[in-house]
Parts: sequence; structure tokens; C-alpha cells
Amino acid sequence: MAVQFSQTLTRRVFGFADQRRFFSWVGVVLSGSAVSVCLLTFLSSAVVGQERNGQTTSNALLTPSDDLLRQASRERWSQDVERLRQLDDLETYPDNAVLFIGSSSIRLWDNIQEDLAPIIPIRRGFGGAKSVDLAVFSAELMQSHRYSALVVFVANDIAGEADKVGQDPEKVVAWLKEVWLVSRQHQPNAPLLLIEITPTASRRHVWEQQRELNHRLRNWTLQEPNVYFLPTAEYFLDAQDEVRHELFVEDRLHLNREGYRVWGSLIRRRLKELLPGNPASTGK
Repeated sequence: MAVQFSQTLTRRVFGFADQRRFFSWVGVVLSGSAVSVCLLTFLSSAVVGQERNGQTTSNALLTPSDDLLRQASRERWSQDVERLRQLDDLETYPDNAVLFIGSSSIRLWDNIQEDLAPIIPIRRGFGGAKSVDLAVFSAELMQSHRYSALVVFVANDIAGEADKVGQDPEKVVAWLKEVWLVSRQHQPNAPLLLIEITPTASRRHVWEQQRELNHRLRNWTLQEPNVYFLPTAEYFLDAQDEVRHELFVEDRLHLNREGYRVWGSLIRRRLKELLPGNPASTGK
């Protein structure tokens, strides 16, 4: 019923054939209001239950508390995502570019073009984003682009902060499945590449929990067509399984220039394998 209502609302009442464009329109018209948050939350949840490969899907892990997370996400990150959307009016990319979304490790990758060349990246990372934030804003981040692949990195769901509880790994997978569904609807042939959570000294005390999350993510990619997992952790650990401090800046969390070179080399090589016919990946 929710799906039928959202389709009727967007197509017949408001005249929007593309529901994702409708969400953005609502956000502009009602930006910052409680009505906007509730409406966007309801409609985006309805879309997740739409047909996939001929069958209706639903997120079995969705609970009322998740709606509160969505609302909190919009309240916290709307301005940051709007700034990223404004870049879409200033920057142009070819259709074979690769879209990168995620948290601060994507946002801070200033040399991404150099590290990934000849692959052309579109960098759209923000703040301390978590998987729920990517799910909430995935349509806004994707809709202005035609991309050959989507790359996702988010490492804040299990951060080990004393005053916060880490997200259940299965919930993280559920949120990222939602991101994947949005991408499939927008760019049906573009693969999704999930980057493994990087071990860091600042979060060494939760590395085992992060490893478990990495394991869950890898298992999902093995079951889902056109979704892939890129292991990277071994390159940031030494023979004693300790973090290689020389690859990180002083906060012991984010990569330094050499760390990004290592990361970029791994990502570039995997993308070339996934996009063999892409001129940007072959250097033609």
C-alpha cells in the first residue's frame, strides 16, 4: 500500500515520473521543516519495498527506531550534502566516471584524481557519515551523475566511542543494501565496490568488531550479483598485526599522503578489473 501511495503521489498528484527527483524537490520546498523530514522518510522507505528483479523486497530489519535515525541524519547532514549537490552545478564529468561516496576518508582524499588516474573519480564524501546517512542521502548524491561504478567507504558505524553504541553489523548491511538498491534504479549496470574498513590505531580497541563487520559485508557481496568487496586491511597492518603508523596522520585515524597512495593503488587495480571496457580504466 505504501508503495502504491508513493507512486500515485509522485506521478499523478505532483507529476514526477521519477520518485527520486520528487524527494529532492520536496527537500528544497520544505527544507529544514519537520514536515519535510517525515515526508521524505516515509517515501524513501516506501521505495525500498518496490520491485527488484520482479519481486517485491522489504527491509526486514527496519524498526521505528530506524525512522528516528533517518530523521536525525537529515537534520545533521542536510547542509553538508547540499554543498556537495552544489558542486554538481560547477563540475562536469563523463559518463564513464566513478562515483565515490562515504565518510571523511573520501572527503579528505585531495589527491584522488592523481592516485586513481586514468580513472576519473567523482568525490562525494561528507563528515563522519555512517551507513544510515549514505542510505538517507544516496538519491541526492547519485541523481546528477551517470557513472560506470559506485565505490563506497564508510568506517564510522563501529567507532568505539565511549558515549555511543556501535551499529549492529546486520543493520549496517541493511543500510548499504538500500544504497545499492538506489544505485541499481539509477544506474542499473554500474557495479558497487565496497571498500574494507581500514584498521587504525585510534580504533584499535574495536578492530575485532570491525573485522566482524567486514566479514558480514564480504559475505553479502558474495551473494549479490554485481556487488564486490575490496580487502585492504592487510596492507595497513604489519607482520605482527599492528597498524602501520607511517600510513596515517597525527590523529591516527585518517590516511596521510603515502596511505592514500596505497589505498588508491588497490582501488584503481580493482576498478580496472571491474570495468575492462571503460576507456578511463584502460588509459585509452
